Parts: sequence; structure tokens; C-alpha cells
Amino acid sequence: MLFLGRLELGQLPRLLLGDPMTNLKALGRERRKGFQHNFFTGEWTINCHTCGEPMDSKSRSVLALIYKYHTKNDCLGGW
Repeated sequence: MLFLGRLELGQLPRLLLGDPMTNLKALGRERRKGFQHNFFTGEWTINCHTCGEPMDSKSRSVLALIYKYHTKNDCLGGW
């Protein structure tokens, strides 16, 4: 076992747990995937953040309009 010197009681939990913000940022980036472009098919895709329904389109601008309409009218039932 490697001897690190004298550790105070307050330092031990920080050494064992790590930085919680690093884990939170990594999970947030993993969950919030926005518009994704498939290079081989040339399509843009996104999953609705509310209901998880996948949507795709040939152009990003059309997909943005589809996503806006879907979120406003289908998922949330109109604002």
C-alpha cells in the first residue's frame, strides 16, 4: 500500500468520491444530444426531449420546424 502521508478526516471523503460536478457535466452532455447529422445518409435526427420520439429530416431547418411543431402541439398539448 502506498503511503500518502498524513490525511485529515475531511480529506478522505473527497479523495474517495471525486468531483461531483465532473460526473454531472458528463451525464448532462450524454442526455442532451441535440441535432445529430448522419454523414452517410445525409439526414438529421433528434429525439424529443419530452416524450423521446425520434424525428428525422433531410435538412436541419426543416427538422427544427418539425421539432417545434411536435413539442408545442403533440407533446405538450398546445401552450
